[in-house]
Amino acid sequence: MAGDRGHPHRPGASDRRRPARAAGAHIPPFGMVHSGFSSASLHIGATGLGILSWGRAFTGPGLLDLVAWQDTAPLEVGAVDELITGYVHAGGPPSARADRGGIPAAAWAGGWHRVVLVDRLLERAAVWTLDPPSDPAMIQVVRRYLGEALTLFDLPGLPGPP
Repeated sequence: MAGDRGHPHRPGASDRRRPARAAGAHIPPFGMVHSGFSSASLHIGATGLGILSWGRAFTGPGLLDLVAWQDTAPLEVGAVDELITGYVHAGGPPSARADRGGIPAAAWAGGWHRVVLVDRLLERAAVWTLDPPSDPAMIQVVRRYLGEALTLFDLPGLPGPP
């Protein structure tokens, strides 16, 4: 595979893996994804547990919320895997541990979580940054998250710095 990690547009084994990385998005848990889930998203009161801030929610693979809860940079895939295992032991569907897109569930969810983060970051940058395409901080963060997504997806990395 070392020869396959060169130029991102060079044909190779990774070209056959790319379309497959989206496979498995429908495997449970599937439903409402909070998309920014953390301890600050929870409210525990007299009537029980409530989830706050559904403004960025979407329907999709619930594993993305588990990754968001464990979010670190770089992502600790082992910690995400432990969280998924704990989720299953607490009553979540056993299919949560199933491979998706030909890679382990934790890596798959981590890669897609990074892609979602970049989407959100670029959406905000278009509003709050004067010139996002030339902002060095923006470029660095986008490249870091996309590079991490490619690593988690076991695909060739980004070409060198712009």
